Amino acid sequence: MERGQLGIETTPSVVFVFDGLIATLLRPRMHRALINMRQWETALDLWEYNTQVCDYMHLIVANYQMHVDVITWQPKGFADAALDKLWRMDIPVREVRSSSYTFESPHIAVDTSVQSVFDANPEHRHGYGFKGREWDPGVR
Repeated sequence: MERGQLGIETTPSVVFVFDGLIATLLRPRMHRALINMRQWETALDLWEYNTQVCDYMHLIVANYQMHVDVITWQPKGFADAALDKLWRMDIPVREVRSSSYTFESPHIAVDTSVQSVFDANPEHRHGYGFKGREWDPGVR
């Protein structure tokens, strides 16, 4: 890039889906009640975190200089609390977005800054275009 030119270069990112991949919900009925009462931190305690996925997110940031973004299918307050919790766990996440699969999948499919998307739901994999990846716990 020459002096005075405006650049549009973006750092590539990898997207992970919180629900089912980064963490697994242990008590769904209690979780729903806590979400309805807007007790986000307490609701987060009902999730069991997959340490192998979290380690892989560290690897991506350290070795490939890429951003890690997270999507959750939970409400926005939960997403904000999840970002704080992931930072406290020393997981290098740039953002946690609250959304739905039907809204995010077509946007991610055409977003040039997203390299790949890891989703635990095999039915979602092809909805992200060629970027959808299935998590294989045996491969690192």
